[in-house]
Amino acid sequence: IIIIILFGIALKIPFLKAPLDRDYGIYGYHAYHWLRGKKIPHRDTQENHPPGRWLLYALLLKYFPVSRGLFRVANLTFLVMTNLVVFFLAHIVYGPSVAIAAALCFAILSALPTFVWTQSSDEIYQIFFLSLAVVGILTADTVSFMWYFLTGLAGFMALFFKQSAYVNTIPLIAVLLVVKGTPVSMMFATLAGLVTGFVLTWLFFIKQNMSGRDYRLIFALD
Repeated sequence: IIIIILFGIALKIPFLKAPLDRDYGIYGYHAYHWLRGKKIPHRDTQENHPPGRWLLYALLLKYFPVSRGLFRVANLTFLVMTNLVVFFLAHIVYGPSVAIAAALCFAILSALPTFVWTQSSDEIYQIFFLSLAVVGILTADTVSFMWYFLTGLAGFMALFFKQSAYVNTIPLIAVLLVVKGTPVSMMFATLAGLVTGFVLTWLFFIKQNMSGRDYRLIFALD
């Protein structure tokens, strides 16, 4: 698996200095001005995307030297972590041989520029948290409240980066819970993790003087 991970990184290195699409500039611009106290996304920008990416960009701009490759390295890091999760997921379900094949396929697929490198990076983060949620459900003990809670929180984090998680992440979590025969109490634990994500985001919005309208807009609640 280490060889596969290194192989996947090597395939992505040529893209670290590639031109960034406009989304990186827009979100990076918002994050930069938010750090300087001169702008409050989404209030001042009327953005309708969840805040995950500009908060991530704000952290990158705050703690690392600014460069073109900075956001590419962030994408690569998430893709490598997702590759590891894919390996463990396949290992749990199908065994070591399929796990190696799956990790290799993901390493190659995630290095295709038309798949992620020239497109919005929201999907990169969403896939990571979706994969974590699936692994969480498959490995959780039937009475592990905290494990299911964290699984629900991972589902929210997928939504925190991309609204499409309403379609391709949260329903999948619900189906897996039912198929596994999860006790009702643990289903509520998963729901509690999901709701906690919404509540924490709401509190963050209040602290940033954002309105309820902004909150409803970015999570498609209107």
